[in-house]
Amino acid sequence: MKKKNIIILTIILLIGIFIGLKYIPFGTTKYNMPNSNVELKVPKLSSFEEECCMFSATFKSFRSKSSLQRELDKIMNSYEKKICNNRTIYYNEKQDITITEYGVKRGILLNTFYVTYDKGSYENNECSVITDSIKLKYQIDYDFKNKRGFCRIPEKFKYLNRNGETYDVYYECFGDLLFKTGMDKMEYLNYMLSSGWISMHDVIDFLEYQVINGEATKNEFKDGGLVIYKNKDYSLLKCNNWTGNQDIYIGGTNFEYKESYCK
Repeated sequence: MKKKNIIILTIILLIGIFIGLKYIPFGTTKYNMPNSNVELKVPKLSSFEEECCMFSATFKSFRSKSSLQRELDKIMNSYEKKICNNRTIYYNEKQDITITEYGVKRGILLNTFYVTYDKGSYENNECSVITDSIKLKYQIDYDFKNKRGFCRIPEKFKYLNRNGETYDVYYECFGDLLFKTGMDKMEYLNYMLSSGWISMHDVIDFLEYQVINGEATKNEFKDGGLVIYKNKDYSLLKCNNWTGNQDIYIGGTNFEYKESYCK
């Protein structure tokens, strides 16, 4: 009987130790990456698997997915956090690396976690660039009506087309059109275009996406190949390259095509 109790207590103790090792946080350790010679801080009781793709390091651990995620979150929160291309990145000043992505994947016996990073820090100009036009966010600033009496966006400015040529944008003052940068800040369309943070094709692709989702309309003119997009806040006329003219006209919801456009 006594021997049986000892066996039961031993089993309970072993289960307790296993649960403790699997779920209790044990802090972090450091691994020196073979390809980049960078020192990465990761959860303890993990084994390095591989590093590839300039640079993404993969680790294995028997610890639970939730405990690994908590440890990784804690590590990342100790670094400088910033928004870049509409995603959160983490700069490790001591190692001079930027963590661009990390996560944990559940396995059968062992869980896998990964850390993707790049050497150096990301500059604000690079981070402000729009990388996914479908996820564009915009707003209209109507302050000109009550305060300024004019739009901050000029009546005419240039944009750079994909063909390497510059074309005109004609802007009717209905309010200032702003888009959210890759650093999660609203900025005027003309400044976004001149800074290279957004392209006119991004704006048009976004309107096309809105058309598909029933949030905008698209009216194509057979004579000249012109296209007018309208959503609930603004209108955009795209001149067609059938005539070699790719100028853009932007106005409010009451914007209408005139024969003098796109000549």
